[in-house]
Amino acid sequence: MKRIIVYGSKYGTTARYAHELAARMGIPAVAHKKIRGDEEADLVILLGGLYAGTLLGLKRALPLMRRAKGCIVATVGLADPEDETGAAKIRAGIRRQVDDEIFSKMRLFHLRGGIDYDRLGTVDRVLMKMLYYKTSRVPEGERTEEMRGFLESYNKTVDFVDFGTLAPILKEIGRSEL
Repeated sequence: MKRIIVYGSKYGTTARYAHELAARMGIPAVAHKKIRGDEEADLVILLGGLYAGTLLGLKRALPLMRRAKGCIVATVGLADPEDETGAAKIRAGIRRQVDDEIFSKMRLFHLRGGIDYDRLGTVDRVLMKMLYYKTSRVPEGERTEEMRGFLESYNKTVDFVDFGTLAPILKEIGRSEL
């Protein structure tokens, strides 16, 4: 059984999760930019950072996922994965990005990442500022937990990486017959 971890990471938190998972499972971890498209695997494990609703690495991993028998996808973002409203939005966004065949063999997980505003590129910094402005205009009583968390952490360095949250993914990989 051939397994591969593909990861899409812009600022490093997703890469940290991918390398930890690779070390624990003895599975190679490959940055999405290094995927050529001709790789073969029975099980594709994609860890991707969430950026403006897009899962980094998904586009490059899709050909592998199409050929694989099984797929495990873990998103990495700032939002608390325990917030079911946010998790539902993430699932719906991924559902829109993949066809029925891939979605039907996908097992989906959510991990919490981090952000360091000092390391953000210009485009990401502008996007975050626009999001902050938009979110801050929402009346306090109408703000979700995700909104409040974003406003509290804006322009700060936060790191929610917790390798303990890999446990369900490790279990799923271990259960997989692939």
